[in-house]
Amino acid sequence: MKPYTDVAAALIWDGDRFLICRRPAHKSNALLWEFVGGKAEPGETLEETLIRECREELAITVEPREPFMQVMHTYPDITVRLTLFNAVITEGEPQMLEHSDLRWITPAEIPEYDFCPADKDILREIMRRAGCLPKEEYKIGMSIAPRAFDPAKAKEHERRLAEEFGGMDALLRTLKELGATHVELRTVSPNADGEAMLAVAKRIWEAGLKITVHGSLPETIGRFETVYPSLMQILREAKAHQNFVNITVHAYSSEDDTDVAKFATDTKRILSLWAEDAEHLGYRLALENNRRKGEYDPGNSCEGVLEMLPDRADLVGSCFDFGHYYYNMLYNDGTPDKMPPEAFLHRAFHTHIHALCEKKTHFPLVKGSVMPLECYVKALKKAGYKGVFNMEINVERFPELPYRETIIASLQALRAAVEQ
Repeated sequence: MKPYTDVAAALIWDGDRFLICRRPAHKSNALLWEFVGGKAEPGETLEETLIRECREELAITVEPREPFMQVMHTYPDITVRLTLFNAVITEGEPQMLEHSDLRWITPAEIPEYDFCPADKDILREIMRRAGCLPKEEYKIGMSIAPRAFDPAKAKEHERRLAEEFGGMDALLRTLKELGATHVELRTVSPNADGEAMLAVAKRIWEAGLKITVHGSLPETIGRFETVYPSLMQILREAKAHQNFVNITVHAYSSEDDTDVAKFATDTKRILSLWAEDAEHLGYRLALENNRRKGEYDPGNSCEGVLEMLPDRADLVGSCFDFGHYYYNMLYNDGTPDKMPPEAFLHRAFHTHIHALCEKKTHFPLVKGSVMPLECYVKALKKAGYKGVFNMEINVERFPELPYRETIIASLQALRAAVEQ
């Protein structure tokens, strides 16, 4: 016995419009739109099924042509293999014998209708062939230290960064003009000045951008509101500007303590605890993979990160650090072409993207540095990644280069990789 049920359906065109039918209110998938067709009966070919169903449902005679597409879909009670045939009407006019409505629509009108789930990939292909598939919008960001917004606290390289752009607000405007959507505050510690962090966030929101946060785990394990006061004002204000704030952290680690198992247990414990408050406080959590550099760190591999993630996949995920991962593969493992585990990519909520140069990380995405950028971006997109492609470079690493031109070139390279 086959593990699926064969279904035949018809793609019938009238000029630049094709026929769709609305299911009746008393049947499954009530009032959703679909292609005319139905289940194959024993002994029928799919073409025979199509002819019979069109006669029974629409009182028309059709001539099946070549298959347009075949898909598999699993509903709660049945798995179907749907074959959609190109077909032409040879006799009759469509009538509503079983359906509640009939429409002739163009491919561009597809988004205006709610279709049965099994038709999703077929509809996308129809739109693609018609050249009206909407361009997918990706989110692009850049990490900036909060102190860079305060000349009195900014370091020398951060003051130079602001000067080359004509001020930090001008930098934000440039980022937006280049297609950026987010700025990551890197880093906001649990005990940072909450009012100062909020002031920076407000400047970012006023520039039409959203924020993410690179945070750190506190010394004491506790509920988020208790142990991370520096972000509470931002989270309260953020609800008026964005759906949630992504907060990326590293696992607990040490340079001189060998109890890696305890670090992993404590990391998973606090992430599980914070997940309980994530929904109502308006944040999501991402645990980052680290570079292996001699520390006792349970997060220095993708596998280690996965082991520490709680089951709440909707609230806690991974942060794919391109540079740290590539460093480990290139210099530690000698496997530069190896890709991260699919499970790690599917759990990704955020990214940190930077290149390598002379065995150092956080370099710009320009000539002279190395990073398989396109490969990693493509892998994330294939996994269905919906987070920010965030560039995390340290300008103090390349004082010999002009900051403004280098950042613009790097963002353009990132955007090209994401949009291809």
